[in-house]
Amino acid sequence: MTEPIRVTSLCIYPLKSARGIELQRLEVDAFGSRFDRRWMVVDREGHFLTQRQCPALARVAIRLQDGWIGLSASGMSEVFVPPGSEAAGERDRVEVWGSDVEAVDVGAEGAAWISELLGLNARIVHLPEPEARPVEARRNGEPVRVAFADRYPFLLVSEESMDDLNARLDRPLPIDRFRANLVVRGGGPFAEDRWERLKIGGIGFRVARLCARCVVTTVDQRTGQTGREPLRTLSRYRIIDGKPRFGVNLVHSGTGVVECGAVVELGQGTF
Repeated sequence: MTEPIRVTSLCIYPLKSARGIELQRLEVDAFGSRFDRRWMVVDREGHFLTQRQCPALARVAIRLQDGWIGLSASGMSEVFVPPGSEAAGERDRVEVWGSDVEAVDVGAEGAAWISELLGLNARIVHLPEPEARPVEARRNGEPVRVAFADRYPFLLVSEESMDDLNARLDRPLPIDRFRANLVVRGGGPFAEDRWERLKIGGIGFRVARLCARCVVTTVDQRTGQTGREPLRTLSRYRIIDGKPRFGVNLVHSGTGVVECGAVVELGQGTF
């Protein structure tokens, strides 16, 4: 009998482009994973910053405490950053992937900390209530509401696809290079390319697209150092529609909880 496809790892990234937090259970709300990409680093003009421009963001470890996030990095003391509902800052317009979004500046202490780490004038903002940003994904013809995620509320990758990639690399890499919310095993390498709908823990998901990969995959997610892999190898054998692809972007229907070990049912869900 064929082994079922199961969730093997769950992760959220409260501060966009910082390290993730591994979880045993993932709470799913209307916008995606609860707390996922609800905080973001912006420059003086309010433009979003990620590991693309600032790979040192990979050094930032995150922990959640009572709705606040603690930021720490080697050689720096920990600082706690509040959510927008508890911050003294006023609402401000910031830019993420061409979208003009209203967010809350969470204060001078967080700004000073992240500016010191990055070596530039930066600050941290929080999105109390995600807006219907004009992203590519649609649900029942309407725009999907996301927080500060690039375009989609979820990213799923497969351990077997990672095994296939690592077999082609001179030096295997950890799966955290791909910054997924859901990691699964079962079905074989790149089986997820063919999926259309799935259900996990009673929550329906639809595959929106194969995920196009960028230079963030070349950043060591512990040190912030950059290299050429795995993007170089992906560009040799995983070019689809003109871009290197790895993993799938998902949109969801409904709310609830996804747990590690949950079975992934294919062909389920309503959209």
